[in-house]
Amino acid sequence: MKTDSENFSLASSDFRQLTILTFVPDNGRGEVGCNSSLSDYVAVITYRDVPAPKAGSRGELVALEFVPNDFRFVDLNAEPDAPTYVIEETGGQAAGSGGTAERRNAMMQAIRNGLRKPADGETQELGSIESSECTKEGMFFFIKTTAGILRLASPGQSMNLRAFTPDIESLQIACGMKPLDVPIVFIYKSGPDAKRKVAGDLVSIEFVPKTFTLN
Repeated sequence: MKTDSENFSLASSDFRQLTILTFVPDNGRGEVGCNSSLSDYVAVITYRDVPAPKAGSRGELVALEFVPNDFRFVDLNAEPDAPTYVIEETGGQAAGSGGTAERRNAMMQAIRNGLRKPADGETQELGSIESSECTKEGMFFFIKTTAGILRLASPGQSMNLRAFTPDIESLQIACGMKPLDVPIVFIYKSGPDAKRKVAGDLVSIEFVPKTFTLN
């Protein structure tokens, strides 16, 4: 990790226990994994001190949250008071309500544009995580869609995880997950496997707002 004042190292034993969020558009190179180069990104890091850190490590990495390059922490006590706005009403309807809907629609469209695009042979759907489990064969997700529940295999460290909503703050992707009331846009490579009892392999999971629609 490189900050304005120092460089130091943090350890993470398992990517599945690491919370990764992004608040910037993906440029196609933002994969977090072993040997990933992330020097072009700014991130808020969360870590915990451990009694006996590994050699050269300050502690255990808990979360990475990628933010815009001009991001800064704000001291609310030092900030000026927020301005007061006056909204004129015409015919009983606030004049600013249409602008709010337009901004919401623009935000949703921006999320659609920022989602990972499925490659050839991949399928993109909207759903939610029903549960997860780990066996000797690996980690599996049960994802609920309008058509039913899909059991998909997780590729582990190479799976793309992103969030376009703060609703999953402190969420950890791990074994034994319970149903999440947060929608996801997920991509998987369709390939039914009777031996593993899966419909395919997960490629990416992207958490989106509850009012989000793909189209």
